[in-house]
Amino acid sequence: MHKKNLFLVTITGILLFTSSFLITQNVLARSLGYTWYVASTPIRYDTILNPTWKTIIQKGMNTWNDVSTKKQFQFNSSSTNATGDISASNRPADTWIGKMFPTTGSFSGKTYMTRADIIFNTKYEFADGAVAGAYDIQSVATHELGHALGIAHCHDADSQHSSGDQDYTMYNYSFTNETKARSLTQYDKDAKNSLY
Repeated sequence: MHKKNLFLVTITGILLFTSSFLITQNVLARSLGYTWYVASTPIRYDTILNPTWKTIIQKGMNTWNDVSTKKQFQFNSSSTNATGDISASNRPADTWIGKMFPTTGSFSGKTYMTRADIIFNTKYEFADGAVAGAYDIQSVATHELGHALGIAHCHDADSQHSSGDQDYTMYNYSFTNETKARSLTQYDKDAKNSLY
């Protein structure tokens, strides 16, 4: 009887571990399918945005930079070697709030990112912080910079959502009057570390 109970407890433990592992797998970091070729080279951005926006976006860059020394973000200090532009423009036909536009290339049969441009859609209202009816600049920047690392949304829009996933910076929706996407969850940090 003792051996039978021990066997049942062992099997139950294995099943619980396996099921928790499978549940965790549903929200593991997702890749866009490509990363940057050299992990140690920073992603340098040019921008003509005003100093206030630039300072706020730099905070979003620092949030990802603090995760690891690999694939650091920085604003470009010269007119050469930029790997992307960050800009804002009115895009009335588009429903997105912010978007990362990648340029990719192939090397040794694999696809890598060679450029990552980010645009804020100014048909929407933006603010620094939680403001009713406005999107937080830093939250949107941090999310789009995650895409610039090659990180996809934590799941597709039609995928089953899990409890707490709206707290992820890489959640697939943005919210007005909210700043939680400024701070990376462990999921978001693991996403960068899994790619680099």
